[in-house]
Amino acid sequence: MNSPIISVIVPVYRVEPYLRRCLDSIVNQTYRNLEIILVDDGSPDRCGEICDEYAVVDKRIIVIHQENKGLSEARNSGLDIATGSFILFIDSDDWVAINTCESALQHILEQHADMVCFGFQTVFPSGIKHIHATISPGAQDKALAMHQLVWHRWIAGDVVWNKLYSRHLFEGVRFPPGRLHEDLATMYKLIHRAHSIYLSSDLLYNYIKRDGAITSDRYRYQAHNDRMRSYYERLAFLQDQYPELVDLQLSMMLRMMLIDRYRMKGDLHEKDLEIELAHFVDQHRGRRRSMARYARLCRCYFYYRPLLPLAIRISLKKDNAVNNP
Repeated sequence: MNSPIISVIVPVYRVEPYLRRCLDSIVNQTYRNLEIILVDDGSPDRCGEICDEYAVVDKRIIVIHQENKGLSEARNSGLDIATGSFILFIDSDDWVAINTCESALQHILEQHADMVCFGFQTVFPSGIKHIHATISPGAQDKALAMHQLVWHRWIAGDVVWNKLYSRHLFEGVRFPPGRLHEDLATMYKLIHRAHSIYLSSDLLYNYIKRDGAITSDRYRYQAHNDRMRSYYERLAFLQDQYPELVDLQLSMMLRMMLIDRYRMKGDLHEKDLEIELAHFVDQHRGRRRSMARYARLCRCYFYYRPLLPLAIRISLKKDNAVNNP
């Protein structure tokens, strides 16, 4: 029986209350041929000790201790030493179903796919769970996947942790160091490289939505800048590889700029966002009609200014309804 190695990469930082649950869900997988790479990213709590403790008991575990460099560098450190034919990322405060590796590998082998995307559920502090799963499992053309990714309609999401990958997709591809929204800067490259993508209806990953997120003005502005930097990089890529998606990408960029300006109203960088927005609109004014047909917020901005605040509130309400069912 074909029994390839799956390299499971787990970046670890300040997750002591959650780490054992995560590691237990990995070491007890029904599929046993795993290379489990735990990257202790300079965690100041007992996470490093817990990783070493598990490594003593389970010889499949490799522990990397490094100074704190951030999530991207932690994942990259795991990728640099991974020897498996397939790659799976798990965040250390989350956990996976016991058959995650077996189920995902079965799909990737049977479908001869380079990437398998599986369902997940968001778990809120209240205990409420929201399920994200495809109702149309099967092979997906990468051009359609790219369109849905840009349109924010891809059920697989712009995240790396609910997917199993052929390792060759990461040849020459790494996460951007020191940047927030690192998945946003990486996922489109992996989709483009994949010859075959399979969407699975299996619900295998549990994503924890924790309290205590950083909400300072500086953090929000950095998150905005990093997101837009990734968007501009993707825009340049689409102009070269998927020109039919350029207007859609511009529309979604304008949408996020409008929402971020609304969210950061009154903070230290509100003026900076207004200048950025004015420059963006002036630069792309010639494409306003093609951009506006994709998103209500864009139409409101270009043609119905008085309706813009209402459109933003409706958009945010819909987003909250998805995240807080």
